Amino acid sequence: MDTKQSGQLIGHFPCFGCGGSDPLAIYKKKREDGSFYYDGTCYSNCGFVTAEEIEENFVVEELEKYKPRSNAEPITQEQLKEVQSYEMRGWRERRIKKSTCERYGVYTKFDDCDTVTHRFYPVTEKGNVVGFHVRNDKIKQAKKLDKSVEGASFYALGKVRSECELFGQSLFPKGGKFLVLTGGEEDAMAVYQTLRSDKYETAVLSPVVGEGSAKKQIQNQYDYIKSFEKVILMMDNDSVGQAAAKDISKMFGFGKVVIADLVYKDPCEYLKYSDGEQKLKKAFWEAMPKKPSQVLTVSDIYERALQVPEMGLSLPWESATKATLGIRRGEIHIVGAAPKIGKTEHQHQLIKHMTDVHGEIVGVMSLEENPVKTLKKVAGKYAGKQFTKPPEIGGYTQEDMKKAFQLLDNKMEFYSSDGVRDYQEILDTVRYWASKGIWFFILDPLTALVAEYSTGEANDILNNFMSKAASMAMELQITFFMYSHVNPVRSGVPHDQGGDVLSSQFTGSRAMEKWAHYGWGIQRDRTEKDEKKRNTARVTMLFDREFGEYCEYYAFYNKETNDWSEVPNPNLDDDHDALNWEEEAELLDDGPINSFGEGWTFPKPDEY
Repeated sequence: MDTKQSGQLIGHFPCFGCGGSDPLAIYKKKREDGSFYYDGTCYSNCGFVTAEEIEENFVVEELEKYKPRSNAEPITQEQLKEVQSYEMRGWRERRIKKSTCERYGVYTKFDDCDTVTHRFYPVTEKGNVVGFHVRNDKIKQAKKLDKSVEGASFYALGKVRSECELFGQSLFPKGGKFLVLTGGEEDAMAVYQTLRSDKYETAVLSPVVGEGSAKKQIQNQYDYIKSFEKVILMMDNDSVGQAAAKDISKMFGFGKVVIADLVYKDPCEYLKYSDGEQKLKKAFWEAMPKKPSQVLTVSDIYERALQVPEMGLSLPWESATKATLGIRRGEIHIVGAAPKIGKTEHQHQLIKHMTDVHGEIVGVMSLEENPVKTLKKVAGKYAGKQFTKPPEIGGYTQEDMKKAFQLLDNKMEFYSSDGVRDYQEILDTVRYWASKGIWFFILDPLTALVAEYSTGEANDILNNFMSKAASMAMELQITFFMYSHVNPVRSGVPHDQGGDVLSSQFTGSRAMEKWAHYGWGIQRDRTEKDEKKRNTARVTMLFDREFGEYCEYYAFYNKETNDWSEVPNPNLDDDHDALNWEEEAELLDDGPINSFGEGWTFPKPDEY
């Protein structure tokens, strides 16, 4: 299924193609000329949806105000009483026992001939029944006899949404030993019934929504699922089920999740055979992690290898873009500087560029800065104001601040550490973000992870963290910009007087150079009397594992516009005035000075 995701997510909407209640994710994107348009992806059946199709089926001016229906209100007391008037019986054809149906609260409706017409699978929120996922056996039987019969085999009664709990979740407390996830309610009951006589009561759950939204529902219950020691996937043994298993594995990481190798189509089918339960138990106990690596031949990678390399997304500084050929997925950049030299301005300018120019969502992990302060600083770059200063000093109003915050809505997400600096929790958070489609991450500073440790312990921890982060970047195709303090110089000019930053001065430098793709140093003389020079940083590329390039550029912080942009070397001409300098900087930043050749422009953001 083609899913061209990028831009700002507006929301989830009913799909005009497949009729789903909310599988259509619509994104707002920016054209090269500055205008906006909308396209999207239907995660149920339809795949990529073009801008033309959006315009044909929606009033685009109303999209951002549109409130799709919530699928619905919780079940009424009258409806609940009616369902509870039905029986809890076993299911002879499926070999599911009455006690299993009672455990899961599944009701069955019969007609006057004692034939099953409906089965009601409860849907819960915080342990309370808010709806039922209903299997319409009457329609299913009719379809078997007549292929032209129309009607839903499953439908929702009450509130049945991906925000609800998984089927059976309210029955099992967090933190157990094993958790099994299946593709449907009947499969969950079949597995539970098979394993219930074993030493541990195994939690067995399934999504209550269609295949298109199953991943989203599992993602919504991330903390609950992650609390179990081991997660075993027993999805259907077909292409759809195996693709779902692969996606879920990526959410929780290699080793946490194991995938059962099913012989039959699904767990329910095992119960049809005399030795089925033993085989299903064996599949459970022999479930193995799906290794991310495998042996490949030239023919296996031939088509991918033929793809011509393309420019990545631009950085806010043209010289850096030219040297790196842009920001690409799967890479790590390390930026080092002494305190109060420019690391924070570098990252906030980068966040503003990625969210504004490229329409990406940025995951921000500021371990020494409150998320509120980070938001104010980045929003200040949109407004050209310093929102961390009082309004009378910063020259702004609260309305200015509100407008800037609104521009960043759905463009930034924050990791709030609450003083906890556990690197595994950080990696788990990144994996969760990646499952939502976020691929660009800021981590500042790395040194906060090891502040309480000795030098030897710190180096080991950073090496372990960087190794795992590099593996994750490759596996999930995500990109990190990590920021690090540097150790003081042993001799020569100090860093706060403009002395060179060396990659060997990074805390845990061996890990940085071993696992990062790019290393950057920021130098600035804080003692310089000339204000323009004092506010100009020199940025150098310290290492480049990809192309072996080197670059050096200058970035000037303009406190009037709250901008940190590339400028010419201030030491080459001491006679220029501020106006000419800023005009030169604008030319350098906006494109007339083009190092890539005449006519070259950055690729459109939606091409990524």
